[in-house]
Amino acid sequence: MLRMSPHTELRLIHSKRALEHEFENAAPGEIAHEIAVESQRLLSGARFDDYIPVLVHRFAREHLLERVA
Repeated sequence: MLRMSPHTELRLIHSKRALEHEFENAAPGEIAHEIAVESQRLLSGARFDDYIPVLVHRFAREHLLERVA
């Protein structure tokens, strides 16, 4: 599995904060869980991590919209 670069990790932190702001009513830890699950899933088949944060944000947001909104 590909190891995430520090730049990608920072972008995921920003994505988590943006989702926390958007989904204020989400259960505690739900957003962090979605980010972690999607990150691991995408990293397992990745050869580079440039687009991982964008895709993680998109998929996590879609899952949260289904459950929270």
